[in-house]
Amino acid sequence: MESKRINLDVSAEELYAQLGGVEVRKLKKLDFSGSDRLAQSLLDEQRRYEALRFRIADLVYQIGVCLDSPSRSSNDELAKMLLIQFEKIFGTLSKNPQIGNTTLIRHRGSFGENRVDNKKDYEVLSGNISLDADATRAIAKGQGKDPSQLLEKLDRGFETLWNHSINNFLLKIPKDRQELKRLWISLQFAARYFAAVEKNSPITLSMGGKSVSVPPIHNENNVPDLNLTLLAVLNGLQPQKMQAMVHKVDSLMRSTESTAKKYQYTSIYDAILNMKRFRSRLKPSPIEVNNIKWLMVSDEQTPVSDQMAKVARLVMDTSGGSSTETVRVLKSVYGEDYAKIDSQQI
Repeated sequence: MESKRINLDVSAEELYAQLGGVEVRKLKKLDFSGSDRLAQSLLDEQRRYEALRFRIADLVYQIGVCLDSPSRSSNDELAKMLLIQFEKIFGTLSKNPQIGNTTLIRHRGSFGENRVDNKKDYEVLSGNISLDADATRAIAKGQGKDPSQLLEKLDRGFETLWNHSINNFLLKIPKDRQELKRLWISLQFAARYFAAVEKNSPITLSMGGKSVSVPPIHNENNVPDLNLTLLAVLNGLQPQKMQAMVHKVDSLMRSTESTAKKYQYTSIYDAILNMKRFRSRLKPSPIEVNNIKWLMVSDEQTPVSDQMAKVARLVMDTSGGSSTETVRVLKSVYGEDYAKIDSQQI
């Protein structure tokens, strides 16, 4: 009996060992390898997002380089190098649906306060991807890399925007060579615009081998406006005609409440581009600077309600069109609850 029990035990052990071996092999083949593939897939996805963030950080830096000195764009060699860098960046970004159609660089601190840390307190939003200095450090740490070089690029780009009093900068991702050329022209013009406004002089351009001077277009608050000026230049409008258009649209927006409701936009620039009579004839610029709209929404798909637009224009009128004051007031008033504000109580 003892012998039989022992034999049975041995047989059972052999049987279970065989069955166990089969089950373990199946688990390794089906479950464990699947888990490995999932983990690898997640790791690959993480690396892809990190690579896109690095490209976006480089984009911020290159924008800063373009705006930093108008003389750079007049240097053929430097201009060629910058254009090559943009081609590489957009060649990657345009192929990734996670990026979306725009990249928004937006200040999120106390804009206008003269603190060193404020100069770098920007966030970058591009489709599903967001980026700031802290995220850049975390990405570099996760890859076991030194973040100093990339952070230096990002910081320099942010500081350039700060030095030009830019609280938000929207860039439309070019999808082809023609759109890239239009973007490049806009960035070159923007660099000259900031230099000219600082000196209170016209913007000087070379067109068809001739030097041409273009005065900045002023908005409804009589403040030089890059968006309106670019809209005129890129669409071949005479400055006088563009300025007359601004005054006309401003009058419509300030008319009786029943009439003005049709023109409830955050700025003259947005109103012009949304009016039927102008929309079909004017092509918007691939960049927008200090458009108050982008302090409230972060992409073109999110609508700005009439209530939000009314509040924004009230703040603009109160601040006299000051970019610094507008940002400060809007941030102190709405925070995350902007859409809940009752404009009648302001």
